[in-house]
Amino acid sequence: MRHLCFFVLLLFWAACGYAQSNSYLFVWAGDDAKKSSDFLAVLDADSKSPHYGQVVASVAVRGPSGTPHHTELGMLEGGFLLANAFE
Repeated sequence: MRHLCFFVLLLFWAACGYAQSNSYLFVWAGDDAKKSSDFLAVLDADSKSPHYGQVVASVAVRGPSGTPHHTELGMLEGGFLLANAFE
């Protein structure tokens, strides 16, 4: 349970600065070999931005699960992004 709470806080921290904009893509990914941590990355998706396609923020999850599954389809009210991984 501690890991889940920690993870939710990290997701909130990574997402809060980007919650009000529609020009970011959130990528929830992991290592199938389970050697590296799963992570959430935020990419600049504004084609007019000089940083288009670049990672502007990321946060690693403690311990690799290798099975990031899904997130919400859109940013929830208040800037929360919920993500799930199977272990």
